[in-house]
Amino acid sequence: MQRLTLFFIMLTITTTVVCAPQYHAHSDIQKTVTGFVEDNLQRNQGIEIETKISKLDSRLRLTQCEIPLSAFTTAAINQTSKFSVGVKCNGKKPWSLYVSIKVIKTAQLYVASAPLSRGEVINEDKIIKVKRDISKLRRGFYKNKHHLVGMIAKRSIRAGTIFSEKHLTPPLIIKKGDSVNIIAKTSALTIRMQGKAMSDGAKGQRIKVKNNSSRRVIEAIAITPGIVKVRL
Repeated sequence: MQRLTLFFIMLTITTTVVCAPQYHAHSDIQKTVTGFVEDNLQRNQGIEIETKISKLDSRLRLTQCEIPLSAFTTAAINQTSKFSVGVKCNGKKPWSLYVSIKVIKTAQLYVASAPLSRGEVINEDKIIKVKRDISKLRRGFYKNKHHLVGMIAKRSIRAGTIFSEKHLTPPLIIKKGDSVNIIAKTSALTIRMQGKAMSDGAKGQRIKVKNNSSRRVIEAIAITPGIVKVRL
Protein backbone atom coordinates (compact mmCIF):
# COMPACT_ATOMS: atom_id res chain seq x y z
CA MET A 1 0.00 0.00 0.00
CA GLN A 2 2.84 2.35 0.84
CA ARG A 3 4.53 1.59 -2.50
CA LEU A 4 1.27 2.26 -4.39
CA THR A 5 0.83 5.61 -2.65
CA LEU A 6 4.41 6.58 -3.48
CA PHE A 7 3.79 5.64 -7.15
CA PHE A 8 0.77 7.95 -7.40
CA ILE A 9 2.71 10.81 -5.78
CA MET A 10 5.54 10.41 -8.30
CA LEU A 11 3.04 10.21 -11.17
CA THR A 12 1.37 13.42 -10.00
CA ILE A 13 4.70 15.26 -9.79
CA THR A 14 5.74 14.03 -13.26
CA THR A 15 2.41 15.06 -14.78
CA THR A 16 2.67 18.48 -13.18
CA VAL A 17 6.14 19.04 -14.59
CA VAL A 18 5.18 17.90 -18.07
CA CYS A 19 2.03 20.02 -18.17
CA ALA A 20 3.56 23.18 -16.67
CA PRO A 21 2.91 26.02 -19.14
CA GLN A 22 5.93 27.62 -20.84
CA TYR A 23 5.93 31.42 -20.84
CA HIS A 24 7.70 33.68 -23.33
CA ALA A 25 10.76 35.39 -21.89
CA HIS A 26 10.32 39.11 -21.30
CA SER A 27 13.93 39.63 -22.38
CA ASP A 28 13.12 38.32 -25.87
CA ILE A 29 10.15 40.71 -26.16
CA GLN A 30 12.35 43.64 -25.12
CA LYS A 31 15.03 42.53 -27.58
CA THR A 32 12.48 42.44 -30.41
CA VAL A 33 11.29 45.97 -29.59
CA THR A 34 14.85 47.33 -29.29
CA GLY A 35 15.88 45.84 -32.63
CA PHE A 36 12.80 47.23 -34.38
CA VAL A 37 13.37 50.75 -33.03
CA GLU A 38 17.08 50.74 -33.89
CA ASP A 39 16.36 49.55 -37.44
CA ASN A 40 13.72 52.20 -38.10
CA LEU A 41 14.91 55.25 -36.19
CA GLN A 42 16.69 57.72 -38.47
CA ARG A 43 19.94 59.10 -37.08
CA ASN A 44 21.19 62.49 -38.28
CA GLN A 45 24.70 63.80 -37.98
CA GLY A 46 25.24 65.95 -34.91
CA ILE A 47 22.15 64.64 -33.10
CA GLU A 48 22.44 62.17 -30.20
CA ILE A 49 19.53 59.78 -29.69
CA GLU A 50 18.56 57.95 -26.51
CA THR A 51 15.62 55.55 -26.45
CA LYS A 52 13.75 54.58 -23.30
CA ILE A 53 11.66 51.42 -23.57
CA SER A 54 9.05 50.86 -20.87
CA LYS A 55 9.51 47.73 -18.76
CA LEU A 56 6.99 44.92 -18.97
CA ASP A 57 4.86 44.11 -15.96
CA SER A 58 6.61 41.28 -14.11
CA ARG A 59 3.21 39.59 -13.67
CA LEU A 60 2.66 39.37 -17.44
CA ARG A 61 2.47 35.76 -18.64
CA LEU A 62 2.39 35.07 -22.37
CA THR A 63 2.50 31.65 -23.98
CA GLN A 64 5.88 30.66 -25.36
CA CYS A 65 5.86 31.50 -29.08
CA GLU A 66 7.38 28.73 -31.19
CA ILE A 67 8.30 31.14 -34.02
CA PRO A 68 10.23 34.45 -33.97
CA LEU A 69 8.25 37.45 -32.78
CA SER A 70 7.36 40.32 -35.14
CA ALA A 71 7.19 44.03 -34.32
CA PHE A 72 5.17 46.84 -35.91
CA THR A 73 3.97 50.42 -35.42
CA THR A 74 1.64 52.87 -37.09
CA ALA A 75 3.51 55.88 -35.68
CA ALA A 76 5.85 58.14 -37.64
CA ILE A 77 8.70 57.33 -35.27
CA ASN A 78 11.10 59.87 -36.79
CA GLN A 79 8.65 62.71 -36.23
CA THR A 80 7.58 62.13 -32.65
CA SER A 81 9.19 61.67 -29.26
CA LYS A 82 6.63 59.20 -27.88
CA PHE A 83 5.04 56.21 -29.61
CA SER A 84 4.13 52.55 -29.15
CA VAL A 85 5.54 49.44 -30.78
CA GLY A 86 3.41 46.34 -31.12
CA VAL A 87 4.89 42.88 -30.61
CA LYS A 88 3.05 39.91 -32.07
CA CYS A 89 3.25 36.15 -31.91
CA ASN A 90 1.82 34.53 -35.05
CA GLY A 91 2.23 31.00 -33.76
CA LYS A 92 -0.33 28.35 -32.85
CA LYS A 93 -1.41 30.36 -29.84
CA PRO A 94 -1.20 33.95 -31.13
CA TRP A 95 -0.94 36.99 -28.87
CA SER A 96 0.10 40.62 -29.11
CA LEU A 97 0.97 43.52 -26.82
CA TYR A 98 2.16 47.12 -27.05
CA VAL A 99 5.28 48.65 -25.52
CA SER A 100 5.71 52.41 -24.98
CA ILE A 101 8.83 54.13 -26.34
CA LYS A 102 10.27 57.54 -25.53
CA VAL A 103 12.93 59.10 -27.75
CA ILE A 104 15.22 61.82 -26.44
CA LYS A 105 17.20 63.76 -29.04
CA THR A 106 19.96 66.16 -28.02
CA ALA A 107 22.19 68.43 -30.07
CA GLN A 108 24.67 71.26 -29.77
CA LEU A 109 22.87 74.44 -30.77
CA TYR A 110 22.92 78.20 -30.21
CA VAL A 111 20.91 80.22 -27.70
CA ALA A 112 20.80 83.88 -26.74
CA SER A 113 23.49 84.68 -24.17
CA ALA A 114 21.58 87.79 -23.04
CA PRO A 115 18.22 89.49 -23.68
CA LEU A 116 17.88 90.94 -27.20
CA SER A 117 15.67 93.75 -28.44
CA ARG A 118 13.62 93.79 -31.62
CA GLY A 119 15.76 94.92 -34.56
CA GLU A 120 19.03 94.09 -32.82
CA VAL A 121 21.80 92.57 -34.93
CA ILE A 122 23.04 89.17 -33.79
CA ASN A 123 26.80 89.05 -33.27
CA GLU A 124 29.09 86.48 -31.67
CA ASP A 125 28.90 88.13 -28.24
CA LYS A 126 25.14 87.57 -28.15
CA ILE A 127 25.12 83.83 -28.75
CA ILE A 128 26.35 80.81 -26.83
CA LYS A 129 26.55 77.13 -27.76
CA VAL A 130 24.81 74.65 -25.48
CA LYS A 131 23.57 71.06 -25.49
CA ARG A 132 19.78 70.84 -25.41
CA ASP A 133 16.95 68.36 -25.76
CA ILE A 134 15.43 68.98 -29.20
CA SER A 135 12.81 66.21 -29.10
CA LYS A 136 9.92 68.67 -28.83
CA LEU A 137 11.26 71.46 -31.01
CA ARG A 138 8.79 72.08 -33.82
CA ARG A 139 10.90 74.62 -35.69
CA GLY A 140 14.39 74.47 -37.06
CA PHE A 141 17.35 75.61 -35.01
CA TYR A 142 20.82 76.89 -35.80
CA LYS A 143 23.78 74.52 -35.50
CA ASN A 144 26.11 76.71 -37.58
CA LYS A 145 27.24 79.97 -36.03
CA HIS A 146 28.00 81.52 -39.44
CA HIS A 147 24.34 81.17 -40.46
CA LEU A 148 23.29 83.04 -37.34
CA VAL A 149 25.68 85.97 -37.07
CA GLY A 150 24.38 89.09 -38.85
CA MET A 151 20.71 88.12 -38.62
CA ILE A 152 18.18 90.59 -37.19
CA ALA A 153 15.88 89.92 -34.22
CA LYS A 154 12.22 90.03 -35.30
CA ARG A 155 11.08 90.44 -31.72
CA SER A 156 12.42 90.67 -28.17
CA ILE A 157 14.32 87.52 -27.25
CA ARG A 158 14.96 86.27 -23.72
CA ALA A 159 18.34 85.00 -22.57
CA GLY A 160 18.61 81.24 -23.07
CA THR A 161 16.09 81.17 -25.95
CA ILE A 162 16.96 78.71 -28.71
CA PHE A 163 17.38 80.67 -31.94
CA SER A 164 15.01 79.61 -34.72
CA GLU A 165 13.60 81.10 -37.90
CA LYS A 166 10.62 82.53 -36.02
CA HIS A 167 12.97 84.80 -34.06
CA LEU A 168 15.21 86.08 -36.84
CA THR A 169 15.17 87.65 -40.26
CA PRO A 170 18.02 88.25 -42.74
CA PRO A 171 19.46 91.78 -42.86
CA LEU A 172 18.18 94.03 -45.64
CA ILE A 173 20.68 94.66 -48.41
CA ILE A 174 18.28 96.82 -50.46
CA LYS A 175 15.74 99.30 -49.12
CA LYS A 176 12.69 100.81 -50.78
CA GLY A 177 13.73 103.88 -52.79
CA ASP A 178 17.34 102.73 -53.36
CA SER A 179 18.85 103.16 -56.82
CA VAL A 180 19.79 99.75 -58.17
CA ASN A 181 21.52 98.19 -61.15
CA ILE A 182 19.24 95.71 -62.89
CA ILE A 183 21.18 92.86 -64.48
CA ALA A 184 19.62 90.51 -67.01
CA LYS A 185 21.70 87.59 -68.27
CA THR A 186 21.52 84.89 -70.89
CA SER A 187 24.24 82.44 -71.83
CA ALA A 188 25.55 84.86 -74.46
CA LEU A 189 24.34 88.29 -73.35
CA THR A 190 24.37 90.56 -70.29
CA ILE A 191 22.13 93.62 -70.11
CA ARG A 192 22.44 96.31 -67.43
CA MET A 193 19.77 98.89 -66.67
CA GLN A 194 19.15 101.49 -64.00
CA GLY A 195 16.19 101.15 -61.71
CA LYS A 196 14.61 102.01 -58.39
CA ALA A 197 13.70 99.55 -55.60
CA MET A 198 9.98 99.61 -54.82
CA SER A 199 10.31 97.40 -51.74
CA ASP A 200 12.85 96.21 -49.18
CA GLY A 201 14.77 93.01 -49.73
CA ALA A 202 17.27 90.66 -48.08
CA LYS A 203 19.77 88.62 -50.07
CA GLY A 204 18.00 86.11 -52.30
CA GLN A 205 14.56 87.65 -51.84
CA ARG A 206 12.32 88.79 -54.69
CA ILE A 207 11.49 92.49 -54.71
CA LYS A 208 9.66 94.96 -56.96
CA VAL A 209 11.89 97.22 -59.06
CA LYS A 210 10.98 100.04 -61.48
CA ASN A 211 12.97 100.22 -64.72
CA ASN A 212 13.99 103.89 -65.13
CA SER A 213 13.90 103.68 -68.93
CA SER A 214 10.64 101.83 -69.55
CA ARG A 215 8.97 102.91 -66.27
CA ARG A 216 7.77 99.34 -65.91
CA VAL A 217 7.73 97.64 -62.51
CA ILE A 218 9.30 94.21 -62.65
CA GLU A 219 10.26 91.49 -60.17
CA ALA A 220 13.93 90.93 -59.43
CA ILE A 221 16.14 89.03 -56.98
CA ALA A 222 18.31 90.98 -54.53
CA ILE A 223 21.94 89.92 -55.07
CA THR A 224 24.13 92.44 -53.26
CA PRO A 225 23.62 96.04 -52.08
CA GLY A 226 22.55 98.04 -55.15
CA ILE A 227 22.33 95.06 -57.53
CA VAL A 228 19.31 92.97 -58.53
CA LYS A 229 18.95 90.27 -61.13
CA VAL A 230 16.12 89.35 -63.49
CA ARG A 231 15.65 86.40 -65.74
CA LEU A 232 15.15 86.88 -69.46
